[in-house]
Amino acid sequence: SRCYSVIGRVCNPILSLADEAEGPQEHKNRLKAEAYAMRAFFEYAAAQKYARVYNPATADAEMCVPIVPESWDIQIPTTQSTQKEVYAQILSDLDNAISLDALPEVAINRMRFCAAMPYAVKAHVLMSIHDYDGAALAASEALKRGDVINDYADYLVDDMSTYGCPITKFVPVTPLNLEENYFASSAQINYNIIMPSSDKMFEDGSYMKDNLITTLLSGRGSYFPGDLVSDSLEILKRNETNYGVPYNVTSDLESTHNQTGIKTTHMYLILAECAINKGRIDEAMGYLDKIRVKRIAPAHYRPLLGNVTTKTDAIAALKKTVHGEYCYSIWNFITCKRWTILDDYKETRTRELLGKTYTLTPESDMWVFPFPVTVISQNPNIKNNYTTK
Repeated sequence: SRCYSVIGRVCNPILSLADEAEGPQEHKNRLKAEAYAMRAFFEYAAAQKYARVYNPATADAEMCVPIVPESWDIQIPTTQSTQKEVYAQILSDLDNAISLDALPEVAINRMRFCAAMPYAVKAHVLMSIHDYDGAALAASEALKRGDVINDYADYLVDDMSTYGCPITKFVPVTPLNLEENYFASSAQINYNIIMPSSDKMFEDGSYMKDNLITTLLSGRGSYFPGDLVSDSLEILKRNETNYGVPYNVTSDLESTHNQTGIKTTHMYLILAECAINKGRIDEAMGYLDKIRVKRIAPAHYRPLLGNVTTKTDAIAALKKTVHGEYCYSIWNFITCKRWTILDDYKETRTRELLGKTYTLTPESDMWVFPFPVTVISQNPNIKNNYTTK
């Protein structure tokens, strides 16, 4: 509903009425370019959640989500389109935004689209439809319009835990102030359970793993100030009482994070994956190191370039960097879902929870979310895009 609210209440009215409005054409073109790019972005986001992963072999028959153009009559119920049709519309909107060449290099604020955004969205979209050459080109074009990667070490703050133990917190405050964000959606990361399997996927020395404000960090010294290992175990037991599971929990009330938006680092991750697929391992590791050197504590940082030489190891390094960079955002889901049909990348995921083991295979229908009941009950044209009863 949030995706289509933006499409129907913001993008389409602008595209329908901008040319008829008074004012300079330059201003109209900027608004139209932003509306095209924003409509493409939110159509893409909806497709990632509610449709199967894009498969070129079945895209012309596999159903996806509705396309809602500015010409749509709101009194007529929408219908679903095929994957091929939806992605063609998304790319058409992005090309329209790019051809207008009207977006500013630096947006009014990071909640608005800048000149890099149509290219950045296009890079993600082309990765989804397996056009890796096109994705790499789009990512490079985005980086020409902004390539800052903020050093997370600049946002470390020495403090004391609630119980008087020295701690170092990662406090970025707001993604609206980080130059690396082409577009930012500010969201608080609070009371999110961190699964042990997810925690293990971070690199050692990751600021997002070691310094994000969590119950283990803020509560350090609660029980055994002189024995932090035993102290952590007791805090996790307390979490089991409070949250139902003995796991670490985020408790960051000081900052917000970019949960939905796109960053410069996304483009380097895309370039790295494209380079790996071409067998250019050194090039790929160089892209990953550009990110990692600003995300990993110096005591733990070890360059990948020159140390990773095989495709298998390169993919493993990419996955770790992707996990660290996309954590607490929609992009981890989108990327892991995209990998489910790629032989070199797909994997079966398992999770231990309260004594039970849960398994998610690459073929599982669980990668596809059901449409909201309210949507299906009001529109008989909409059918869920999975077969499991």
